Amino acid sequence: MAGQWLSATGGLPEPGRATGRVRSWDTGAPGGGGGAPAAESLPMRRLRGEPFQLLRQLCLPREDLVIAGSAPLYLRGLRDRITDLDVVARGRALERVRLHGVTEPAPFEGVTSVRLMGGLLEIVDAWFPSSFGSVDALFERAERIGDLRVLSLADTEVWKRRLDRPKDRADLVRLAGLSDPGETAEWSPG
Repeated sequence: MAGQWLSATGGLPEPGRATGRVRSWDTGAPGGGGGAPAAESLPMRRLRGEPFQLLRQLCLPREDLVIAGSAPLYLRGLRDRITDLDVVARGRALERVRLHGVTEPAPFEGVTSVRLMGGLLEIVDAWFPSSFGSVDALFERAERIGDLRVLSLADTEVWKRRLDRPKDRADLVRLAGLSDPGETAEWSPG
């Protein structure tokens, strides 16, 4: 499906932008791969799953992305699966996404959204701004898993409490069982 989308739109990568000096999405190693480490962590294994592969195919600048939605819980082992990937984008990443998809209102606070790859990826220009403030502030608070910014567990808890859907309540129970947010994954504050 992803290949069909890329060929139908002419693809997102800009000509001449790919180089051998990019960092691997999966391992953080220079050169785009070279094999997985012997004892790969759960977050790094999960970053190789389908939604993250689809995001990688877009060749968006990672410094302009924050992984949001339930993916922060999934990456840390607090959820068994996710059905789509929510990503906050700014700058060049947001500009490029808007060129290749239809911008529509998201269901909250004047945020706009672009759904790609049959809805498996939803790229938004903010994340509950009345709770988190500016996009730049959200990016500053994001944590790093591999070479990605990921919404912190504290910020994930805030928006899940706010929406208070049955699936959010189940996620909040799992979050409440943590004594230390770092115990489920190897991550470091960004």
